[in-house]
Formats: sequence, C-alpha cells, structure tokens
Amino acid sequence: MALSDAAVIAAIGAVVALASTLSPIIQSVISSRQRRKEKAEDYARQDAVAAQAAEAARLLLAANERVARQTATATIETQGQLRQIHTLVNSKLTEEMKGRLVALDAQIVLTERLDAATGIDSTDATRTALANLRHTADELRHSLAEREILTEDAARSRE
Repeated sequence: MALSDAAVIAAIGAVVALASTLSPIIQSVISSRQRRKEKAEDYARQDAVAAQAAEAARLLLAANERVARQTATATIETQGQLRQIHTLVNSKLTEEMKGRLVALDAQIVLTERLDAATGIDSTDATRTALANLRHTADELRHSLAEREILTEDAARSRE
C-alpha cells in the first residue's frame, strides 16, 4: 500500500513537529545535568579550599602556641639572668661603698689626730673639711643601711 504524497508530507511534518517539540526538552535535560555536575564540582572545590583553610588555621594556631611557650620560657630565663646580674652588680657596688666608708672614716680619724697633734686651733678650712667628711660618711652609712634593707626584702620575695 502506497502512501499518498499528502500522507508522507503529513508524516514528515509530524516527525518535524515532534523533533522541534522534543529538542528543547532534551536540551533542557542535558543542560540541567551539566549544571548539577558543575555545581557538585564547585561544591567539591569549595570544600577542598575550606579544608585547606582549616588546616592552615590549625597549623598557625599550633605555631603561635609554640612561639608563646618559647617566649615564656625565654622570658623566665632572661629574668633569672637579670636578677643574677642585678645581684652581682649590687654586691659589687655595696662592697665599693663599704670600702669608701672605711676610707672616709680613716680620713676623718687621721685628720682629727693630725689636728690634735699640731696643738694649734683648727682652721676654718680644716673644720669645714672635717664637717664635709662626716656628712659624706653619714650619707654613705644611710645609703648602705637602705641597700641592706632592700637586699633583704628582695631575698625574701624570691623565696
């Protein structure tokens, strides 16, 4: 049975109409699948970047904690060394001050004896010099007494 030309043309028209109707639907399905695949890949990239950022933050925090511990240890060691240096310097200075006081006391005694041995009344210059020596010696004694108190307080505070 042979189809008429009109039937063939109608069949071709139906196929063309069906193809033109299905083509956008098929294209939409394909595009939709591609978008879902791209979104999944994008989410996977974002998750990988977030994981790298979290690891970097964890490493940075660990490094900061390590530096803080090292700094605290170094600070404690430095403070101990500074205390030791301070103690040594203070000890040396105190010894120097004591030696100076002994020399001043000896100078006062010698000046008084020399003045007494001459049998002549002291001059104003001698009396002024002796007064200055005594004043300086008294100030030195006072400074040494204060240093001793401060040293004892510091020793008690370290205990």
